[in-house]
Amino acid sequence: MKEYQELARIIPRLKDLVKYKVTVMPDFFIDYIVAINEELKEFYELLNKVAQGGGGNLTIRGEIVRGGNAANTASALASLGVNVYLIVVTSRLGKALLEYFMDGLPVNLDHVKISERESKTVALELYFNNKKVNIMLSDPGSLKCFEASLLSDEDIRVIDQSEIIGVFNWNLNECSNNLIKELRELTSRPLLLDTGDPRVANINRVNELLRMLMNGVVDYLSLNENEVIFYASKLGYSANDPLRAARYLYNMINVRRLYVHTPSLVAAFPDDIVVKTLEIKPIRVTGAGDTWNAGIIAGLLLDLNAKEQLVLANILAACYITRVDGKHCKLEDLIKFIEAIR
Repeated sequence: MKEYQELARIIPRLKDLVKYKVTVMPDFFIDYIVAINEELKEFYELLNKVAQGGGGNLTIRGEIVRGGNAANTASALASLGVNVYLIVVTSRLGKALLEYFMDGLPVNLDHVKISERESKTVALELYFNNKKVNIMLSDPGSLKCFEASLLSDEDIRVIDQSEIIGVFNWNLNECSNNLIKELRELTSRPLLLDTGDPRVANINRVNELLRMLMNGVVDYLSLNENEVIFYASKLGYSANDPLRAARYLYNMINVRRLYVHTPSLVAAFPDDIVVKTLEIKPIRVTGAGDTWNAGIIAGLLLDLNAKEQLVLANILAACYITRVDGKHCKLEDLIKFIEAIR
């Protein structure tokens, strides 16, 4: 816990988060989590056996949960008291579920766009080489093209009144580059981007995003180990080391700070600060990165230094993925979690 000595200074300051407003967009997914307590190879063999028998049923444990990077980040931030404006597109069914999932939290849903189709994901949580992973089968629905033309004057007003704007799920929104460019023109507020897995995106869109990042369109960029290696490789980096890839990528683009999170460590550049993650046994993995991003945003709101931001993000994510109920941690939950791991 040596890296977490900053906690004594950080936790009391979290009470001030109620003063701040954040806007996050543009995705909400209805997630169906399928928990499979087996290795991928064993599960494949089971599926193959059922298929060879002409099909049939498998009994699993599943749950319908709040999904989507923006919606998950909103929930995590609001659980800490941040006032969040959620600008997403979904169906009437999705809006009803959003109201259920965000009940009791300071999340403003007045800016939700209603469309014919909701976004949906089936997330398979299983083990690969003894590590819990998730495989997400996603239908973007109406998220397929969300751009600034969908924003009303009132949307733009709340965006410009927010301390930070978070833009997520770049990969599944085919109009995401236009959205980011137009947001940059609409407001001078800091933009934080988490792209999601870029390997599913068209290479032309990837290259356009890299040019945008070089031109300083985004203030903060948050990536996992696979994403940072992917982007760095497109700019000439050829090794398989996420930290070296992050240093290389940061030097090639123009952002205030690049954040990287992996299962074992997290880092921030140009600060070149690395913090180990907590050794815990996760109950869930889907949504961990969104909760981690919420910790980074909370740290930015409170003007914490880079190391403090990383520590807070780690603690918040660890608290979430070890909870049975799948709810994000409030301040009192976070304090109990910290006391339990000391």
